Amino acid sequence: MSWIETPTWTPAAAPEPARDAGHVGLIGHSISADWTLITALKRRHPVTLAESVAMLHPAPYAIDVLALECTGLPRVAETVRLLRRRQPSLRIVLVGGGLSQSDVAEAFREGALDFFPNPEESALLAERLHSLCRLHERERNSPDEGRSRGRAIVRHGETDFVA
Repeated sequence: MSWIETPTWTPAAAPEPARDAGHVGLIGHSISADWTLITALKRRHPVTLAESVAMLHPAPYAIDVLALECTGLPRVAETVRLLRRRQPSLRIVLVGGGLSQSDVAEAFREGALDFFPNPEESALLAERLHSLCRLHERERNSPDEGRSRGRAIVRHGETDFVA
């Protein structure tokens, strides 16, 4: 090999976090700036940070579990409904105070799974998000998981039946 034919060296790309670890999204100013929470989550999961829902890419999102800060969010249930309509498998946890019980109940009816009124509980919130990621992975890897809870949607012609 002559000096002109020197081989090129290309550094290896940084390994992507394991996709099957479950991807967590933190939406809202306070929780997306909570380094204790972010550090705890990044040990196990890829994490996406955004200050508002509008900053998310169009659905389907690359997020499996979403912590949504509700402080100052005017229509929480409507936001949950929109997110779940775009990505039905998305698991949503509401974070922050300022919500009435009826607001939280309505968000639960629209598909939110949990509510943390105190965003300073970083360790507990991180564990809850981790457990929801594990649940997501279990269901993704086992297509019959939904049926074991007694709820399966069966399509017959133009009619859907819940069995």
